[in-house]
Amino acid sequence: MELDDGSITGLTGAGDHILMSTETNGVQCIDALAGELLWRFDPGPDLMDATPMHRGDATLLAAPVCWEGHALIGGNDGVLYFLEASSGECAAQLFVGAPITAAPCVLADGICVATWDGRLIGYALA
Repeated sequence: MELDDGSITGLTGAGDHILMSTETNGVQCIDALAGELLWRFDPGPDLMDATPMHRGDATLLAAPVCWEGHALIGGNDGVLYFLEASSGECAAQLFVGAPITAAPCVLADGICVATWDGRLIGYALA
């Protein structure tokens, strides 16, 4: 399978699905067996141009992380997205104020994200 445009910036697997973040095509969920696109989610516009060849785009540089039926993805728009893994629908989002360029880290009782401006932010999950 080839993308129309944009580079893959992160991959993770969930059963027979592949979740991938891209520079210009948001996060996509692919059926690993059929090679078909199941869903796509596009983040908001970048807070800063972290990828010079894609100025003004909505890019994702962090790999998605699967957690309890959700795909967690940090965007260059400064938002941590909680997507329904089955549909790509946004279940929740947290604005952190700076691009998120590393994959979120799932902990025993929460998650943490690292931001472009050097912060490590933890969130407790109920």
